[in-house]
Amino acid sequence: MEQIQLTDFLRYAFLSAPAFSPDGSKIALLRHQCDLETNGYQTELWTADPATGETAPLPGNAACSSFFWLSPHALAVSSGACGGQTVYERVCLSSGNRQPLFTVPVAVERIEPLCDGRYAVQALHRIADSDAPPCSEPWEPDTAAYSVYDELPFIENVRNEVNKLRRRLYLFDPAAGSLVPLSGPLFDVEQWTTDAAGRRIAYFGSSYEHVRSQQLDVFVYDIARRQQEKVMSAIYARKLCFMGDDLMVAATDMQEYGLYQCPDWFLIDAHGASRHLGRSPYVLDNGTCTDCAYGSGNDFLGDESGCYATATTRYGSQILHID
Repeated sequence: MEQIQLTDFLRYAFLSAPAFSPDGSKIALLRHQCDLETNGYQTELWTADPATGETAPLPGNAACSSFFWLSPHALAVSSGACGGQTVYERVCLSSGNRQPLFTVPVAVERIEPLCDGRYAVQALHRIADSDAPPCSEPWEPDTAAYSVYDELPFIENVRNEVNKLRRRLYLFDPAAGSLVPLSGPLFDVEQWTTDAAGRRIAYFGSSYEHVRSQQLDVFVYDIARRQQEKVMSAIYARKLCFMGDDLMVAATDMQEYGLYQCPDWFLIDAHGASRHLGRSPYVLDNGTCTDCAYGSGNDFLGDESGCYATATTRYGSQILHID
């Protein structure tokens, strides 16, 4: 048997962000392959038939950065941001025919449809001096102990972190062309999700100027009432998903374990009341021989029957079901 060569990796394909069509008949997913010329990845949108196992690139396929289902027969697809805005097209699955859909006036990282025709949008926000509170005191780091590189990125979980950038949530209305911030200018959104009907948005993160805390706050936004409520505070939140009307949150106090090890399970009902369900004996996430950039939060999902999560044990990886 021949030994693997470095160039062999150029032929590998990596899959991410699988999403079922509304009727469950198709799966759309992103296929990434190494591109030596650009020193990056070529990303294409593919579809799969779960009944037959057949896979194929989208007709007339081009580069794709994000997508979502419009109907069982059509997808909304973007090839990426340009000039600080992101253009989406409606793509027919059968013909590959493309029609303009809408333009979001930010560089979209993720987008999800809501029940009222609007969309929840995640994009990077560069903070300005005007974003800081008026009473904010100047930060004077102890430069004798270390050096401060304000705009030098560092790697954290496959992301380049920069002090002046925040992942921010917005509500986008394509009919009015409006983009309204949901999270504050200093708030960094670590994870977010919507319920199955697109009636509520849950997210967690922290607001900071210079030093980010690992103690995070959890918020729920109700689309119909247009109200936002903080449902948990000052916890080390790691994962969240909706289970019908309830919200499941995996968090840890980090007194005995690390960020993802043996988290506590909390169930928050539609009225904001929290109940502690106990502690998991497993490590969240699939940490055994996988690409850690799997993407799109697909390792922690919920429905009316419960919560599904990937976990790592001593002998490999498992899918958990918590009801």
